[in-house]
Amino acid sequence: MNRPNLFIGVILIIGCSIYFYETMSFPSSDLQMTSPAFIPRVYCILLFILSAFLIAGSFKREEGGGGSRPPFLHSLMAMGMTSLYIIAIPFLGFYITTVLFIVALLYFAKVKNYAVLTSIPIGTLAFLYLFFVKVLNVGLPVGSLFQ
Repeated sequence: MNRPNLFIGVILIIGCSIYFYETMSFPSSDLQMTSPAFIPRVYCILLFILSAFLIAGSFKREEGGGGSRPPFLHSLMAMGMTSLYIIAIPFLGFYITTVLFIVALLYFAKVKNYAVLTSIPIGTLAFLYLFFVKVLNVGLPVGSLFQ
């Protein structure tokens, strides 16, 4: 049993529950599809689910590592890719950069299945487009290269 993960998961679930309860007092609007409490509630629900996974994972037995890269190098490479992603968005735009970033991260995580390498980025992009552009009516950067 991994006690720190169990402890953190329980604390996060308690915090999520309290914060979700607090969002009930946010003002609601009948004119809009979403209210000011929408995004905080989504975050609470997602954090609650991830905390439940953390708690469930804390009961698994720990197995010896065995990754090919040292964890520190692995983290630095992921941070470098994230930095390149952020730098590239103003030039290539959100859509192209996000697809390339997700494919790069999946390949970095040693995913070799071509169906996964194509469906995850396309599905993520479709979800982000529908959520931000259609539901929240927020434009995403197109990029200076295509203007």
